[in-house]
Amino acid sequence: MISPVELDVDEIGVLVVVDLATGSEQRIDTKVHSEWHAEAGEAPVVNYVVVDGERSGVWRARLPGAP
Repeated sequence: MISPVELDVDEIGVLVVVDLATGSEQRIDTKVHSEWHAEAGEAPVVNYVVVDGERSGVWRARLPGAP
């Protein structure tokens, strides 16, 4: 499961992937807007927006465990 956590008043926080079997979290990125989009498929990816100065923009990450 993918979820934003530690959101501030501007809905900016940390995007994590959670292993539902163990409850462990792995950080995808920080300073992420709460709106994001995951794409299923052979290589699952998540698209998200970073709001952080020069890093600001649309980012794409391959999810942990993806080929």
